[in-house]
Amino acid sequence: MLTNVRWMSGLLALTVAIPVWAADSENSIEERSDKEDKGYRLQILDDPVLPLEPAVPRTEKTQARVDAMSWYMTGRLRSLRGDQSAALEAFIKAVDLDDKAIQVYDVLIPLAYNLQQKETATKYALKAIQADPGNYRVLRRLAIVMAGEEADIDRAVELLNAALESPSLKPNSPYFVTLKLDLGLIFKMTGEKEKAADCYEVVFDARMQPDKYQLSFKLRDELGKRVTSSYERIGEVFLDAKRIELAIRAFEQAAREQKGKPGVLSYNLASVYVQTGEYDKALTELQKYLDAELQTKGKQAYALLAKILEEKGLSEELLPRLEALLEKDRRNRPLQLYLAEQYLAADKVSMAEDLFKKLLAGSSDVEAQLGLVGVYRKQLRSEDIISSLAKIFVRASRDAELQRSLQLEMKSISEDEKLMDAIISTGTKLSAPDVGKLEFLQSYLLARICMEAKRFEAVVQFYGVAIKQRREQAGSFYNELGEYLFQQNQYKLVAEVYQDAVDTPTLVRQKHIFLYFMARALEMTGKTDDALKANAEARELRPEIAGFHFQHGWIYYHAHKFDKAIELFEAFIKKFPSEKDIVHQCKFSLSNIYVQKGELRKGEQILEEVYEEAPDLPSVNNDLGYLYADQGKNLEKAEKMIRKALAAEPENAAYLDSMGWVLYKLGKYEEAVTHLEKAASKPFGQDPTILDHLADCYDKLAKKDKAKELWKKALESGRKEKNPDKKLLETIEKKLEE
Repeated sequence: MLTNVRWMSGLLALTVAIPVWAADSENSIEERSDKEDKGYRLQILDDPVLPLEPAVPRTEKTQARVDAMSWYMTGRLRSLRGDQSAALEAFIKAVDLDDKAIQVYDVLIPLAYNLQQKETATKYALKAIQADPGNYRVLRRLAIVMAGEEADIDRAVELLNAALESPSLKPNSPYFVTLKLDLGLIFKMTGEKEKAADCYEVVFDARMQPDKYQLSFKLRDELGKRVTSSYERIGEVFLDAKRIELAIRAFEQAAREQKGKPGVLSYNLASVYVQTGEYDKALTELQKYLDAELQTKGKQAYALLAKILEEKGLSEELLPRLEALLEKDRRNRPLQLYLAEQYLAADKVSMAEDLFKKLLAGSSDVEAQLGLVGVYRKQLRSEDIISSLAKIFVRASRDAELQRSLQLEMKSISEDEKLMDAIISTGTKLSAPDVGKLEFLQSYLLARICMEAKRFEAVVQFYGVAIKQRREQAGSFYNELGEYLFQQNQYKLVAEVYQDAVDTPTLVRQKHIFLYFMARALEMTGKTDDALKANAEARELRPEIAGFHFQHGWIYYHAHKFDKAIELFEAFIKKFPSEKDIVHQCKFSLSNIYVQKGELRKGEQILEEVYEEAPDLPSVNNDLGYLYADQGKNLEKAEKMIRKALAAEPENAAYLDSMGWVLYKLGKYEEAVTHLEKAASKPFGQDPTILDHLADCYDKLAKKDKAKELWKKALESGRKEKNPDKKLLETIEKKLEE
């Protein structure tokens, strides 16, 4: 915080303001006048400067705005000095004091985004929209966050449309074009071809008539350089939407920019003719591109050739044509790759292998390496597969597209039972102590492939090898493995993994963490006494960690030893009152205990207390809303509360179930089914309560067979639980009888 600031020669300068009593140190405090006592001197012999007393005192609101502006100026000054984190803190203080200060949001949001503080950017973007719903710049920034980090495409589209409808946005303006491009990109990505083409019509018009949209030379140049707004991309979007005339115009414009490369226009025209079903014309135009020996379109050109020949009933000509093209243009790598892939698809495995290896000679062509993995898969050459995948993995860490290709290859391997048996057998032999030929990356990749195949014992085996090879990363590997196995409900294996971690002397500093996770897994397997011992050891090692004490109560709660759980949760609340989040968890658990004991009002009261403290907390909105809905009371209030929870966590299965259930209680069965079906599709969505609710909905919609099937499934699932809900099971049995 900057203090003691004065203006000098029109510039902001810093100085040290000297209190009167500090400058006049020979006099006692009692000897100073009241006037001096209140004042400050800039120099020793100056008269004291007294604060201005306004005739009309400022209101709290006015003072807050003044203070907010001070923090805003402080933020700007810190930003100029290069201290962006401190600048962000100042801007946040400014808008917390004055939430209508739009100009502060305009600098705060992009700064938070640039500093990788996405949650902060989103939070204040939402506040900015509440303050000024027509602020299209803020709407766009939040849309970018939603589409990128949050992956909430629907919300991003909603925000961009709101920005476009802002009364302060001029339709023929540069920002209007930018928003249309953003929206067009999203629609292209989501496959909504018509909507994408509608947006790109504006972008095309702006590029063709820049003055109409007041585009500066800089912006015109930028749009031309961007791939996403290039004439060729615009043409592709029009082509996808079958707007043929516009596509041709865009491609012709692209050809004018591609001076000296008429073959590219021929390729694009071939694409147009394929869309219109004029395959002879398409082949003629594509041949012009192929004869020009261009590589601009990579493997796409040869894929287009394959499509045209297939449509003409001439697929048998593809390989001879590709071979003839390669004879003329031997250095064309995309052609070599495509031909090798076609050899592999045609089961000409040795020819494919030769061509892939030729591409790899003297280079590290990753696509060729991936192609070789395909060859080795067909030949069940497991050791070569392991070796090749490790080579690809190193490169894939820096290439998102390659990561996707590698993931697809690993998935294909994991789905081949015979190949998986061979790979696991080979990995086991290579990792034997007397052989020791399995490298770290190979061990790790084998573990990941086994994850895909759900070969849990093998996952543990190869992670174990990787841990021995990289002792310095052992802690993170144990946690990674434990988390994966927990998600797969492999609690017995989780407990064994963390026991191994606990017994590793070099990881003694992390022992308390491993004990915590081990206790959780042990309780999930029904070994309550062992879980309590592990938790006790963790608490003894680190008694100051509140989460360990919460887990103590949770173990009794999960084991349905409710009286002891109540005692421990209440003790936690008294001992750790400042741990608000965990205190809330204790209260949620206490509420659930009382509900299960039949004391509904007591369970409700606990949640109502939490709701008063934290009305925006998603979990309390959901839990209390569900409790109301389940009793058929306060239904409209319950719906609002659950919608609030769901807006915060739209993929949460429990919240989706609550939403479906309150809608069911309101008689909105069609809408309820949508939420309940989504809940049932999530991990842990096969919970008997969720299935029962969905079955009830189907029953109301006269889909009796579906309802019956789900009730049977709910009954089967509920009976398998460690502590089955007898009341729920009896209710389902009764429904099935009826």
